[in-house]
Amino acid sequence: MTTSSATPAGHGAGYTVLVVDDDPRIVELLQIALGAHGYRVLTANNGEDALKLSFQEQPDLVLLDVKLPRRSGYDVCQSIRREPELAHLPVIMISALSDTEARLQGLERGADDYLPKPFSPKELLAKARRAIERAERFKQMERRQRELVGEMDRMREELRRSHQDRRREQRVREATNQLTQQLSRLSRAEEVSSHFLFALMTHLGSQVAVLLEPREEQGGRLLPTLSRGVDTPQETALWFDPDGELARILLALSRPTRREELERFPELRDELAPLFPAGIAVLVPVVARGRLVALALLGDKAEPSPYASLDIEMATHLGQAAGLALEQGHLVRRAHQTYERALRVFLTTVGERNPEAAVRAEAVQAVTEALAREIGFTASSSRRLGLETAALAMQEGTGERWEGVSGITPITESGLEGEVAAVARDFVELAPRIEVGLGARQVVAHLRGDRQVLQGLEDLLTRGDLIPADLTVRREETEEPAA
Repeated sequence: MTTSSATPAGHGAGYTVLVVDDDPRIVELLQIALGAHGYRVLTANNGEDALKLSFQEQPDLVLLDVKLPRRSGYDVCQSIRREPELAHLPVIMISALSDTEARLQGLERGADDYLPKPFSPKELLAKARRAIERAERFKQMERRQRELVGEMDRMREELRRSHQDRRREQRVREATNQLTQQLSRLSRAEEVSSHFLFALMTHLGSQVAVLLEPREEQGGRLLPTLSRGVDTPQETALWFDPDGELARILLALSRPTRREELERFPELRDELAPLFPAGIAVLVPVVARGRLVALALLGDKAEPSPYASLDIEMATHLGQAAGLALEQGHLVRRAHQTYERALRVFLTTVGERNPEAAVRAEAVQAVTEALAREIGFTASSSRRLGLETAALAMQEGTGERWEGVSGITPITESGLEGEVAAVARDFVELAPRIEVGLGARQVVAHLRGDRQVLQGLEDLLTRGDLIPADLTVRREETEEPAA
């Protein structure tokens, strides 16, 4: 095996040709002819060496004699075609056999062309140039095909990601709309706050969250009312002045803001300092009618990834919905406070004129509140239900009309609340019989109403948390015992 390097010149510059022939004269002739046109020439004088050089050097063209020692040219050509990395290597077979059968056999074994001996160097160079050009065009087509395949794969991947992003965006917006509707249906400010903070944590993936709301008794300062994942010392340090620079900027932005966005303001350094120990990453202002009605603070996401634009979009919509819902909740709370004050005025005014009716109304109120709390009502709902039921009892005992308050629907008109009110009033009517011999369980057995409410009343009596003698108007001593 030999290698000959020629000075690049002509159309062969940069190309390598492997010449395989056992005749030194043919080899020398081809070296001279090819080298003169800039080809780099490799030589082999048997089939085994030809195959080895083809693998090692990856030539651009093989000029292959048919009759070779150790392996024939036909065999070498067929082996080249079987190897994937050499399958497209152009092969021109050279032979003294010029008959058609020999030519066909070479082409059947995979040769690209056939050159009979003796041959013209010009013809050889022309065939070599055409074979290499065809191979180069094929290589370019393959490269282009691979590029197109790669481009198609990239487009498919981009399409897949785009489809996933669209689906995620749709899911996020559907979830946002659903959560917004849920917030708008809540009437109590406490429920709105709790639902809002839980939604932020669940859908944005934060393990740390704090909700701050203004407290009138603290000069309107924003103080924590709900928190998750924050230690008590860290939570205590999280308060803000509603007239401070941070509140002013957040109110002006009216959108969720990353902490690092605010760090570029030197004047916020002191107000931002408590956020670092608590791990706060995002601030979500809750604005209503141009006022900062609450501020949600979120820590980093549970998964190691930053908040995406869709996360910020969801937080924005939830903050807007929570602002309206909280404002509505505060209005409802103030309306209920006004309503309760009016109920107390009614009970006091009428009770002063009719002390006996007042005692009965107080008993009804006490039973109602105890029973409502027993079956799971909140303290505020129990208090309001007790006042309403007492007003109904006062109205029945005196004939004086309770007109209510415009815009407030009595909760005694709804299902379970109405059952509680009815059972409490009936119990106060029957309770005096306990004093004259009828047992508490027998009194409950005489009542009609919701099973859950009656069970709650029986539990109160069994535990002794409801003492009829303290709640009812005693019957006259002369009355006959109830049967």
